[in-house]
Amino acid sequence: RGALDSHDRGVREVKSVGEHDAPISAMGSLREDDDLRLIARVAAKDQQAFTLLYQRYAPRLGRFLSRSLKSDVLADEAVNDTMLVVWRKACQFDPDRTRFSTWLFGIAYHAGKALARSAKESCAPLSIGEERDHEEPESNDDPATTVLGWQLGRELMAALQQLSPDHRAVIELTFVEGFSYPQI
Repeated sequence: RGALDSHDRGVREVKSVGEHDAPISAMGSLREDDDLRLIARVAAKDQQAFTLLYQRYAPRLGRFLSRSLKSDVLADEAVNDTMLVVWRKACQFDPDRTRFSTWLFGIAYHAGKALARSAKESCAPLSIGEERDHEEPESNDDPATTVLGWQLGRELMAALQQLSPDHRAVIELTFVEGFSYPQI
């Protein structure tokens, strides 16, 4: 149906045969109409469209899931579980009921929750490997302000850890991923 082309900057596009279809970028802004065209093609079992959808959303899903699972390894597994559900159930997506990204993150949330439950039942630790190094943004502030910012960040993380996984997911979807309350 479409041909996969490479651009000079390494951005991949799927070009549709239809004259009214614009190219769909794997990187850059995530447009809802691009998502709708991709999920329709995935429902028709188009592997190139699925690959592009995976490339567009796997990084965001991974960040979202690693915060709740506290493990990059488990987050990667949950992303793959999520995308497997998308492949299998793409024909069940209804754009009149919800946005694609809301549907996708809902699947990811439930996949992460099931994986955490499974890991807990098998006594597997949720924190595998070393804690990720967090790069601090460069700042022109004086050192005292920078240290206060770090302390505030630690206190915020501690407060988030005290929330239930459901409540923490709502906060992360709203303030980190940018979803509105009705979308959640």
